[in-house]
Amino acid sequence: MLSLIISRGVQGIGGGGLMAIAFVIIGDVVPPRERGRYVGLITSVFAVGSVVGPLMGGFFVEQLSWRWIFFINIPIGLVALIITSRALRMPVLRLDRKVDYLGAALLTGSVTCLILFLSWSSKEYGWGSAISVVLAIAAALQAVGFVQWEKRASEPIMPLHLFRIDVLRVTIPLVTFAGVIIYGANAFIPLYLQAITGFSPTNSGLLLVPIMVGVTLMSVSTGRRMAVTGKYKHWPIFGAASLSIGMVLLSQMSRSGLGLTSALIGMFCVGVGIGSIMPTATLATQNAVEWSDLGVASSVITFFRTLGGVVGLAAFGSLLNSHVAGKIDEKYLQAPRQIKNLEEPLRSDVLRVLGDGITSLYAVAIPIAIVVLIIAIRLPERPLRKTSGMQESNAAE
Repeated sequence: MLSLIISRGVQGIGGGGLMAIAFVIIGDVVPPRERGRYVGLITSVFAVGSVVGPLMGGFFVEQLSWRWIFFINIPIGLVALIITSRALRMPVLRLDRKVDYLGAALLTGSVTCLILFLSWSSKEYGWGSAISVVLAIAAALQAVGFVQWEKRASEPIMPLHLFRIDVLRVTIPLVTFAGVIIYGANAFIPLYLQAITGFSPTNSGLLLVPIMVGVTLMSVSTGRRMAVTGKYKHWPIFGAASLSIGMVLLSQMSRSGLGLTSALIGMFCVGVGIGSIMPTATLATQNAVEWSDLGVASSVITFFRTLGGVVGLAAFGSLLNSHVAGKIDEKYLQAPRQIKNLEEPLRSDVLRVLGDGITSLYAVAIPIAIVVLIIAIRLPERPLRKTSGMQESNAAE
């Protein structure tokens, strides 16, 4: 387990860098007015990967071994490395920079303590236990220390002047709260599908296709429309409204009698929300900052989107554990397909408790989606610039 945790940490370092640098490269070579097309394409590819990944994972678990979930990334990573090494040709400007190690350590420590607090408090230790209190205090103190240090650091990892830009004061909470829903609540859709329908992990992965369709459709179409009109404000509003509708439908999966139909339509609405909000927030952020801040601003958006996701996943997981604790055997959370083999009335009781627990997560997500909508309405509209980062850099020189 220790080896797995360390390896996943190393993987996260690489993955976090790749997610941010992809948008930075686009910002360097493509003007904001045209950038929506390419940001939308990257988002749609991400959507395809988010469906193909669970689908392949389900196949490997059923047919081979869970270790293949990690082995398969080796050839894929090598192919990506070869392609980028040969095709990505950009001018390199080498500068002497200082790494903000203390800021990175404080930020990482604060986020880690927060996630552990949310993950452990509801099940292992309790919200009022000594370790939970210590984790909460440690997270808060390190967060305060991080802010104070960033004010003094010569080259801060997260420059605080970015938070004074009106667009970023909206896009940062927008992607954070949207991330809570998108990455947090949606992680439990496969669990619901496997438990209630009895589908295999592979087939439950196929049922995530509506999310992929919604993301691909909206990310590509919004990018094209922004390139034509030069306007972006209404897309996050539309996406937040669709996200709210999706949460309502998903919260009724076990109550409406529609079951799978409600889940599929709800997932499509969530996909539409993702495809409308995330690419637009990235584009609006890059358009609002100077070229010198393009990289760090893109990284900040990626960080807060991911932060919202991991906090949401931990929080919703805690809520689900609290709901089912003492009512059903926890092994059914790990192996939901075993439920279909139970005798009645135990099978119906387990399905009812688990179904109500999962759908209650989406009921909790509804007010969060409304908050996302309110934030999206406040997004300032700025004209999309027609020069790329490299062009601005050359002009400055």
